[in-house]
Amino acid sequence: MLAESVQALSVQLVRLEHGQASLADLLRCAHRIEREVNRYVTAAVQDARGGGASWDEVAQAAGVQAETARLRWSTARVQRQLRGQPVVSWRSGPDGGDGQVPDGSAGLPGHALSSALSHLHRRSGMTIGDVAREADLSAPYLSRVLAGERLPSWPVVHMLATILSGAPLEFRFLWEAARGVTLPPRRPVREAAALLRAALRGLHLAAGSPDPARLAEGAVLSPRVIREVLKGDRIPDWPLLSRLVIRLGAHPAAVRPLWEELHYAFLASHDIFPQGGVSADGTES
Repeated sequence: MLAESVQALSVQLVRLEHGQASLADLLRCAHRIEREVNRYVTAAVQDARGGGASWDEVAQAAGVQAETARLRWSTARVQRQLRGQPVVSWRSGPDGGDGQVPDGSAGLPGHALSSALSHLHRRSGMTIGDVAREADLSAPYLSRVLAGERLPSWPVVHMLATILSGAPLEFRFLWEAARGVTLPPRRPVREAAALLRAALRGLHLAAGSPDPARLAEGAVLSPRVIREVLKGDRIPDWPLLSRLVIRLGAHPAAVRPLWEELHYAFLASHDIFPQGGVSADGTES
């Protein structure tokens, strides 16, 4: 997900600029952007070569001579440049031992989408080659998607989820968060509830589908309530939901907009959002 790293750093640079940060901070961030752009170019060339592109084609796209391209992006140099790229561990946080909730795009760990897709892939028993052939993708590109180094388009995510016997809607929230997509306002209750339920199931997949009993440990949550939430039979109130999201390895801010959508839609036709949550169809539980 190098492109998303560049995007996140660019947003950070704009915020520093607006916040009148020091020149040292601005230049430090700019240098990080430059480094990530170079990594992105290297990875893009590697993907193209893996897909069968010749050095002449790479050179033409890069505006250099073929020999220059061959030297600049040789296997040894590519490995050195991509080595050490930070990998965000999904399980660092409440259960990971460092006491910190990982912070990626919109409060999600940086590899939330790829973690969910990888978990589904492992569960399917299919090989990378099998999935790549069925999806009409190159195996190197698919490997990078599953490793979190490439963010595919939504049609590709939808297709992969379908091939791997998953529910595409459960990946929509993870993909939109990675892309920085904002939610449209004022959804109907049923639609808002369905999106939030799918997002929670997507987070559960990305966390490796932990057992509800494990998620309930030390979180003031009962396994029964967690099972109802993950099955889509209940939408909890915010205190319960935020605890569950933390147990799933994400920051509550990641799903707060979705819950507020449901809360707003519910209040449009009810007096209060009931303590304990609502049922799957948006009625009081």
